[in-house]
Amino acid sequence: METKEVITAYCELSGEVANKVFHWHHAADCFCTPHEENWSYQYESHVLDYIRAAVHEKMQRDGKL
Repeated sequence: METKEVITAYCELSGEVANKVFHWHHAADCFCTPHEENWSYQYESHVLDYIRAAVHEKMQRDGKL
């Protein structure tokens, strides 16, 4: 995968978590849009924490932790 594809995939995933879990429409914008277009960074950590916890739960279920 190219770097741009990885970033696009992360943006889609974080946007999905932001919208479906937290109901924050613009939560992933600060990572996925140019800095000049951003106005808020307050939700990114919540989205990242959720993704991190989900990954760790999956790893634990699979015996990888």
